[in-house]
Amino acid sequence: MSSTLYDITGRFAELFDAFDAINDYEPDTNADGEYIDDDGEVIADLEAYKADMLTMWFDTLEGIEGEFSEKAENVACFIKSLEREADSHELEAKEQTARAKTKRKKAEFLKKRLLQDMQAMRLKKVDMPRAKITFSEGRDSVVIDDERQFIDYAEAFNESLIKYSKPTICKSEVKKLLDSGEKLPAVHLEKKPYITIK
Repeated sequence: MSSTLYDITGRFAELFDAFDAINDYEPDTNADGEYIDDDGEVIADLEAYKADMLTMWFDTLEGIEGEFSEKAENVACFIKSLEREADSHELEAKEQTARAKTKRKKAEFLKKRLLQDMQAMRLKKVDMPRAKITFSEGRDSVVIDDERQFIDYAEAFNESLIKYSKPTICKSEVKKLLDSGEKLPAVHLEKKPYITIK
């Protein structure tokens, strides 16, 4: 059965635990005081026995690292593919949004022109097979003649007429101050690990 990256990472952690166990290894002894392994066989040279265990450990490490590298490469290639697709969709979306804005502006311009023409012709309705156009006087909409003057008035007499936006923190400025050694309350610098895929 094929191992997942998660499985391989787990085996990797277990292997490093085993490394510590090998270095701390103290075998049992038999009645004659000789070192014996788990099967009861006599260990003639403890240092050579430990060296063999470490050789097997490094062989296993190389195998796991190789397997991990192959799996990681496949995942990284898939990530690159997904990111390319995402970039393509974002670019396409930007282009589509720009086209939509252009079309919308054209439509609004032609609507205004048609409205002016119907007013000039004093027509209230044009009823044709593919389009039905109806002239309407419309509803009252607010037009601000002087924004600053109105805001001053609202702040002084009726604040419900204006909407305040929530302040936002300028993180780049905060970082500059923290980098320079200044102490600021309720904020700190933190490194966030990440991977780069090329």
